[in-house]
Amino acid sequence: MTMHVWTSSRSIRQACALALVCFVLILWAASADAQKTKGKETMESWPVQVPNVVGMNRQKAFDALNKLGLRPQQGKLVEADTLNQHDTIYRQSISGGTSVPNGSIVTLDITNFVMRVVPNVVGLRTGDAKARLTQTGFGYMEGQKVMTTDKAKDYTVVTQTPAAGDRPTRKIGVTVSYYVYSATRR
Repeated sequence: MTMHVWTSSRSIRQACALALVCFVLILWAASADAQKTKGKETMESWPVQVPNVVGMNRQKAFDALNKLGLRPQQGKLVEADTLNQHDTIYRQSISGGTSVPNGSIVTLDITNFVMRVVPNVVGLRTGDAKARLTQTGFGYMEGQKVMTTDKAKDYTVVTQTPAAGDRPTRKIGVTVSYYVYSATRR
């Protein structure tokens, strides 16, 4: 019977020792996690100088900001004047040279060039031609006035440049020449 008690006490001591080892390991693991988190918080609070990415290609700008630990996000799409300006940074929410905490969000407005087809305005009255051009994103510019003795053609578009169906690679105006009625031809 004594031997059995001694074995039981030994088992209890071994169980306590094992529990103590497990407890120490758990504390050590929790401490290591706390150190990692503490280091991460410190790293995220480090100041970062925001680069000026205006005029840069969208992908290059996003890559540059991500590399510094900043978080770029797309803002508004802004219409570009030329195809060459398509998909470039137009504006950034935090100016270049500003120091911000690592992980800050930088919102980028990006240009978008919309390829438009020049509408046919030949035969329309000048007011209608101007409205159609404006609605389709083109400017209206007056060209030559062509004299006519036909009152029905007064202020009717004769020609346009560029021609209907053209797809200009930049934002442009369309020059229209139109008839002007005169009772006597000069």
